[in-house]
Formats: sequence, C-alpha cells, structure tokens
Amino acid sequence: MSNVAKITSELANVIIAVRKGRQKYQTAACNITGSMMRKRIHNKGLNSDGGKIGKYSEDYAKKRRDGLKIGKETFSGLRTDTVDLEVSGDLRRSLITGRQGKNVVLGITGTLNRKKAEGQEENFGEIYLPTDEETAAAEKQVIKLIDQDIKNALR
Repeated sequence: MSNVAKITSELANVIIAVRKGRQKYQTAACNITGSMMRKRIHNKGLNSDGGKIGKYSEDYAKKRRDGLKIGKETFSGLRTDTVDLEVSGDLRRSLITGRQGKNVVLGITGTLNRKKAEGQEENFGEIYLPTDEETAAAEKQVIKLIDQDIKNALR
C-alpha cells in the first residue's frame, strides 16, 4: 500500500471513529458541566458570572432557619447566608443529562422545576448558563476522548 493510500485509509478510520463517538462526547460534556453547575449553584450559591446568586430577605431567611413549609413538608436549618436554590433537592436532581432527538443535552426535567429555575433567573439573573470554567472542563474532557479515539483508530 502506498503512503498516500495508507494515510487516506487512516484518515477515513479517524473520521469514522470521531463520528461514532459524537454521543459519547456530548454525554461526557453534559455530565461534567452538570456536575460542576450543581456544585456552583447548590453548594456555593454562585451565579453564571461567579458572583453570589443573591441574598434572602430577612423574613424568608428566618423561615429557612426556623421552618419553611412546602407542601406537607417542613424544612429547617437551611442555608441563609446566600441564595443556593436548595430546599428539598428537587431542583438539584432535576439538572440531568438526557436525550433530545439524536443529541445528548443537559437540561432541567419537569415543568415545575423548569418554572422554578426560570423564576430564580428572573429574580437573580443568569444562573444556569455554564461558566467559562465549566465549558473549558467539558471541552478538555471531549478533546481527551477524541484523542483516545484517534489513537485507537490509528492502531
């Protein structure tokens, strides 16, 4: 086989491998982004710009400390120093990687949780937009996976 034919064949194998890996790359990107976003939003109480999401009013902070009734449940001892969008954990758990047509996406499941998130963003600005750091981590992971697939295709 000539060098040109060999290179053409290897390139074709690389292209096929990368095309086959598309959903794997999307899944990896969504998983790492989602994990980092949950920590930023719900653990640290930070918005998409890296600043505090907001501050609770004194009345609401008191309810979070002493007993916030939601439905049939009462939550107390909740964080009050900054808005962290964390009460029952439903909103945190609703940020998931899933399928939308042929693509793998990161999104918030359930109408109620989407409305909660939209309402919080109306009150406090962008929260669920990935940060540059989250995007860079996802890109780094995808590049690593593509590099592995290229190496495997050239073997």
